[in-house]
Order: sequence, then structure tokens, then C-alpha cells
Amino acid sequence: MFCPVGYVTIAELWNEFSQKHRATLIQFILDEAQTGRLTIAEVYGSPDDYCEDVFLASFKSFSASVADTNGQVANLLIEVDQGHSNIFTKMSAIESYFVAMDPTEAGEDGYWLHKMGSNNFVKIDPLDSKAWNEGIWERKYPKGNNFAAASYAYHTLPFAFERGRYIIPDTLPPWHIDVMDEHYLSKIVETFGGRSLCLSEEDADVWRGRVLKDSTFIHKVKGEKLKMGRPSKIESALRDFNIVFPNGREDAGWKTVLSEIEKVTGNNYSDRTIRRALQLQKIILKG
Repeated sequence: MFCPVGYVTIAELWNEFSQKHRATLIQFILDEAQTGRLTIAEVYGSPDDYCEDVFLASFKSFSASVADTNGQVANLLIEVDQGHSNIFTKMSAIESYFVAMDPTEAGEDGYWLHKMGSNNFVKIDPLDSKAWNEGIWERKYPKGNNFAAASYAYHTLPFAFERGRYIIPDTLPPWHIDVMDEHYLSKIVETFGGRSLCLSEEDADVWRGRVLKDSTFIHKVKGEKLKMGRPSKIESALRDFNIVFPNGREDAGWKTVLSEIEKVTGNNYSDRTIRRALQLQKIILKG
């Protein structure tokens, strides 16, 4: 990753964070899964998704910088609109699975999955409870305190940053229409696409003091409900669909469905979002 003198890339800070806290956070979230108090897969995705969420949430009080390969730097707020919009917004694991199964969104040979989710993105069928609860978790995170050597694995996909590299993509991924703050995120990509996210050295030192050197940091974040930006449209689309079509759409075409929902609720959705919402409803009902 790249940044000029006087700045530190968020990718570099991720490496420092991972070395310091990954094993502890993974052990915590695996223990939580065993208690049954937390539906981990739907809420956080994989243990590494949870670890990444804690890392990204630690920047909420900071302003990031974006640097291009020529060393030009601009300032960028990580969180705006009282926390409702966040450049680190991600899809849920279930939504990410829907994307991964759609060739028009995943891209040829999974291009967009690799670009945005990294080579460590793994699609897991949300209807396959064994895969969620045992399969990928057991293979990636062996028992015992050996998480540092375990392979990384993620079940979620970002909207406006490339995982691991923490670079703003030069083009929005095909799934950007499913997020509430799509206009904010599209503006970020349009303005800063291809640039590397970083902090000034001064802010990076403050962050290290709070996150890496403060012995109380992990205690404070364990069990904290993390909110990485505004939720996707899928949940609201499902709610609105059931208001307008409580008995299902029957013979109504998708254009009719969309226009009726907009007429009654005032909310506008794509047919893809509605279809995805109905897939989610099937999963909920079967669960």
C-alpha cells in the first residue's frame, strides 16, 4: 500500500492490530458461539469478520486521509450523518452469499469477490447449518490457542474499500445498490477511487495508544454490538413487501411489485433487492 511521508496506511495498522488482538478476539467469539447466546454467522460472519469489525470500529472518532500514488493527500471523514454513513460499511454474511452466487455481481471468475473481499472471502450457504457452525469454523480455527497461524476467512463483502489493502476501489462493486447510503458511498468512490486509506502519523500514534497499548481496550469491546454503517435495504425491503403484499405477489410482475411498494411506502427498490429480501425471508422461516 502507498502513502507519503508523515502518514501510515490503514493496511499497516491492520497488520499491527491483527498481531496484537486477533487471537484474543477469535477465542472470545468462538466461546460466545458455544454458549448459544449469539447467532454468530448471521450477525458477524466468520470470527475474522468479527475481528475486522472491531478494528474498523476503532477508527470512528478519526478522520482518515486518502493518498494517491503521486503522494497527493486529501481528508475524508470515516463516519458522517451521525454514524448512519460509514466508508467501512459491509454486507451481512447472508447478503454476501447471495452476491457470491450471482455471476452478474460476483464477476467473471469471481473478480469482484476477490477485488473487494480478498482471496480469503468464503461463500457459505446460510441454509447449511453444519457449514456455518462447524465446517469452515473448525477448519480455519483449530482448537487451542493457535489462531495466529490459522488461515484468514471472511464471509462478508465491503462496499467502498478493498479488504486487506484498504484501498477505495476505482469502480463501485455491482452490489452497491443494496446499501442505504449508496449515494454517499458512490460519491466517495467517484472522488477518491484508487486511493489508499491512511492516518497521519500523529493520529496513528493516538490510535495505537488507545487500541494497541491500552490494556483495557479488549475488555471494553468484548460483546459490544458493532454497527458498521447504515443497514442494507434488504430488511426494509422485506418489511415493505409484506406490508403491500401480505399474501405474496401471486401473479403480479416485478414492475408492478416495485411500483406498488413505492406508491404505498414511498420507498424505491430494485427488483434485485426485493428478490434478495424474499430469499432472506425463506431462510428466516426455515430457521
